[in-house]
Amino acid sequence: MTTGGKTVQRGKTTGLYCWLLLAVTAAEAADGLDWVPAPAEATRIYERVSQRDDYTLITGPVEVRDYIEHGEELYGKVTRSVYKGGMGKPLPSVFKAYQESLEQAGFEILFACATNECGGIRFFQSLQPVRRMRTDPWDFHYLAARHGPAERRTFLGFLLSSMRDELYAARLVIERPSAQPIEGEQTAEAAAADTGVRVSAESETEDPEAEAAALTDVEGAEDTAEMAGEALDAEAMAERIAANGSVALYSIFFEVNSAAIRDESAPTLEQVTRLLAEDPELNLIVVGHTDNVGRLHYNLQLSERRAAAMVKQLVKRYGVAKQRLRSAGVGFLAPVASNNSEEGRAKNRRVELVAD
Repeated sequence: MTTGGKTVQRGKTTGLYCWLLLAVTAAEAADGLDWVPAPAEATRIYERVSQRDDYTLITGPVEVRDYIEHGEELYGKVTRSVYKGGMGKPLPSVFKAYQESLEQAGFEILFACATNECGGIRFFQSLQPVRRMRTDPWDFHYLAARHGPAERRTFLGFLLSSMRDELYAARLVIERPSAQPIEGEQTAEAAAADTGVRVSAESETEDPEAEAAALTDVEGAEDTAEMAGEALDAEAMAERIAANGSVALYSIFFEVNSAAIRDESAPTLEQVTRLLAEDPELNLIVVGHTDNVGRLHYNLQLSERRAAAMVKQLVKRYGVAKQRLRSAGVGFLAPVASNNSEEGRAKNRRVELVAD
């Protein structure tokens, strides 16, 4: 189901019982998002604000897993929020009410769908995850929207599902998007302004500090063990692939909890490009690996997105033929060392090139 930016008038009756209203918490108002519709009769159980981050907003059906044919690649301030509420109304009714609230607020609906219309399990597997969002992959609703003129446009993604008779909603707001990825490190000002993780005091029984600790990146920017990882040249990569069928790379670096590739990765990406240029018969599967910090589902999706991001950069920036590369992510399912020590976890965090 795809809709345009048509304004829909909501009746008074709908306004009385709908679970989602044009309202936000005081904490959200402080963030400057008080004008963006949010679940009002639900508890915000998680939020993370990244001042400089990337996000691919899906704007059409997903036909092939991990390949987003219809999407907006956005770079800017990203606010990820998760809400939880009771099952007062069926999912379609709740979703329709929220879509109408967006239209009343002036948002243009770019794409709206339900489960199979989205692409089913393939769509679900291609989404960038939000921590603590519980989703039934066979019963969910999704929409993408935008607001305002190009020079100060705001984009929004919304996912609605249920689990154990409770509604869950993830809202992603991307503000001040730029046309290109943000290069280099965060400035000190941007890093200081990153509000990190906030968990509502009313949400479940989880400790906000523990939740923040759980977000320790599987390939953290300050991981000195990994930063000292061996950077292989094309010849060394070729030798290891010939001997073992694969080669592990420890010099591809990502931003914290993101698929954005850091500038320090450029020398290794250049060597991978050279490897493929010197062996026209070689095709590769880029496989992402993590340690066991965090939940399996989160790590699986993060490793998949990072592998896909590396393939994308090799194709777009380095000119590698797309048909020579595939991507996959296995999270922490294929360790090469024990995850009981930091040294072992550092060895498990890697990107692997597998001969295809």
